[in-house]
Amino acid sequence: MVKTAADSTSALTFNLMLSQFSPTPRSRVFADSVD
Repeated sequence: MVKTAADSTSALTFNLMLSQFSPTPRSRVFADSVD
């Protein structure tokens, strides 16, 4: 599934924000699922 640069950037930024509040293995799973 192809995503635009904007979608990828938003997802990465959102993941970074999440990781700051709750740095857990779940964050990595979320990052993998986004890609």
